[in-house]
Amino acid sequence: MGSGDDLFSKFGHAALCVVAPELPTGGLCYNYGTTDFSRPVGLGWDVVRGKAIFWVSVSDWVSMLLSFQSQDRTIYRQALPLSDEQVESLVAALETDALAENREYIYSHFLDNCSTRPRDLIDEAVGGALGRATLQRPRTYRDYARDGLAAFHWALVPGGDLILGRWVDQEIDASEAMFIPEVLAEAVTAELGAVRETVYERQAPAAVGDVDGALFRFWILVAIVGALSWMARWGRCIAAGIIVLLAVVMWAAALLSPWPELRVNELMMVFVPFDILLLRRSGSARYTNVRLAMLALAALLAATGIFVQPFWPYWALAVATIASFSWHGRKDILAA
Repeated sequence: MGSGDDLFSKFGHAALCVVAPELPTGGLCYNYGTTDFSRPVGLGWDVVRGKAIFWVSVSDWVSMLLSFQSQDRTIYRQALPLSDEQVESLVAALETDALAENREYIYSHFLDNCSTRPRDLIDEAVGGALGRATLQRPRTYRDYARDGLAAFHWALVPGGDLILGRWVDQEIDASEAMFIPEVLAEAVTAELGAVRETVYERQAPAAVGDVDGALFRFWILVAIVGALSWMARWGRCIAAGIIVLLAVVMWAAALLSPWPELRVNELMMVFVPFDILLLRRSGSARYTNVRLAMLALAALLAATGIFVQPFWPYWALAVATIASFSWHGRKDILAA
């Protein structure tokens, strides 16, 4: 299935269906992407903390198709060219996963989702053929994350870059990239010869993510906030509040999440919650000196390639804000 209108649907979806005359309406579909989507904020927080419970749901294939069609999501179908023995093995694995004691799992966007589970089941059934797939060009987890986030809203691209650490900047192979359903579908075609046919075509225009445009808008926003921090004390306070908020979000994700993509974040040298000390009218000169030294070291690490995350707009925002406090603090001392 293609992407939909809400954030959780922007990366697409995949399901496995077993078609046979004796089954209800001719087929049963196993959907590994089932959870309670009625609380998106709470669900997102559960995903960060490694507590988002998803499960395998089973429905007749007509009901599943109508459900995704009602969401106006493009639906594709690929018939897997499996032998009778391979079909029996795959069906047995699906039925086992659907048992009450087995059906729940902890969702991970990159490592364990509605696409990786079908990938593993198909790959096992065909003797590892999917594992031999290759990508036309190397990409990282961050590349795929940016594409999906930009298709929902431009501001989520810098937001994702903020909380996603250096783990997502590794180049990944085709099997790892199959956490995206579209990549899985392409591999099934390339390696198994399963032609993709369109069952339903989305009627509304599909949202296209403009990653470069999102990053350009973010630079403009950084320039505005940075300039604001030099205009007046109220501007400095607004800028300080922004960098403290960014620090709290990023540090909370890093400290509370079990996932590797959130725990090691180079921007923790750029944004720290203690920057709230900048709002004190006195006693902040030593703190600003320490922070500017920290930012200088971080810039050196980024310039030499030791830091690999998207870095410079966040660094520019922090430097502009903290340097403005340092400058005006010195002016206040001289005036006194």
